[in-house]
Amino acid sequence: MSKKNENLRADGAPVARPAGDEMDRLRKRALRLEELNRALARANARSAELMAEIEIKESQIRKMNTVLAEANARAAELVVELEQRKSELERTNRKLNQANEEKSRVLGIAAHDLRGGIGGILGLADVLAGQLTGASAEAGEYVRLIHDESARLLDLLESLLNVSRVRQGRLTLRPEQVELQAVARQALRFFHTFAAGKKQELAADFVSDPVEVIADPRRIRQVVDNLISNAIKYGRPGTEIAVRVWQQGQEGGFSVLDRGPGLSREDLKRLFHEFELLSATPTADETRHGLGLAIARKVVELHGGRIWAENRSDGAGACFSFALPLAGTAPFKARILVVDDSLTNRKLLSALLKRQGHAVETACNGNEALDFARAVEYDLVFMDVEMPDADGCAVARTIRKHERQTGRHVPIVAMTGHSDPATLGRVREAGMDDYTTKPINTRTLSLLVNRWLRTVQPSTE
Repeated sequence: MSKKNENLRADGAPVARPAGDEMDRLRKRALRLEELNRALARANARSAELMAEIEIKESQIRKMNTVLAEANARAAELVVELEQRKSELERTNRKLNQANEEKSRVLGIAAHDLRGGIGGILGLADVLAGQLTGASAEAGEYVRLIHDESARLLDLLESLLNVSRVRQGRLTLRPEQVELQAVARQALRFFHTFAAGKKQELAADFVSDPVEVIADPRRIRQVVDNLISNAIKYGRPGTEIAVRVWQQGQEGGFSVLDRGPGLSREDLKRLFHEFELLSATPTADETRHGLGLAIARKVVELHGGRIWAENRSDGAGACFSFALPLAGTAPFKARILVVDDSLTNRKLLSALLKRQGHAVETACNGNEALDFARAVEYDLVFMDVEMPDADGCAVARTIRKHERQTGRHVPIVAMTGHSDPATLGRVREAGMDDYTTKPINTRTLSLLVNRWLRTVQPSTE
């Protein structure tokens, strides 16, 4: 029989279901509806909670948008203000540079004019001293005072002239092949009498082989004279002053070791800067003006060399030294990184360095420079100070932090359009080794490369 007929009696009438089954079915359906209603009520309640949360979040977002809009507006104002301040600082720097140049120019003119007059007074004092035979001792003493004071003023004027020449870029060199031992011997003969006056002994300690450098003999003699005269000034009477000529690697060097009071920590920071005097005083009250070491530094650096001072290892005094590249030697072919946001500067420096045979890579910003420095060991880095994303000082600090872990030190030369004390202070604080002002010419670039490549070991390829 088919399913259709199962629910029919034989006469065709439907079979009656028991009443209990129908009630169970209805109860189950009612229970299911109640569960659905409760679930719907819970969903509606949760929906209401979510809507309330959304309204709160929308309110918070509106407030944050308002704060952000105010911050953006303030940031825009600050950008405008910073641009104005930057323009003002640039104008101030230009005025300061102009004033400094004018000061140097006037100083040079005045020094030249005074030099002739004081030189004449000095000469007349010499003539008078020769004609005072039999004159009173008092008159002779006056002439000696005129002579000594004129000599002191003439020495000061010569130093001021040298400072003026350095600042104006007019301190010219006439380099030739020079034997350092010969320069040192001439200076020792000249200063023998001065040292004897304080019962000091000038002891020569020279290497046997000639130490030959390419230098202007007159300018290098000026540096040698300054270091020896300082040793006589600050050395104690009756002590020995050692004068050494040495050779190490591709450098020839000169050192003077005195037995004086030594150098304080502050002295070591201030040395080789203009008008900076040592904390100690000359042992015989000799005159000093704080220019000699500054001029010596400039002269040595113009030769592509380096100059420094330190206390003696035995603690008995100070040691002043300078080193110059040996004649006939050249720095190794180095790996050099040039960092500058100016395409013109990058191409120019790259071309000049490649012409010298160096391998050069360039980075257009600070972040790219850091990527390069992490991946490659360079022998020298030229770093632009003013860059938009990360300035050169920040990049240099990051490089130095990384080097503290590796133990290697790559020389970094700052390139800047500003040579004011604040900028140079930031450069030194960031750990950069040297600086040069833009634009950089071929001669300056070569001197910087020669100076710093001689202080490092070549990187491995």
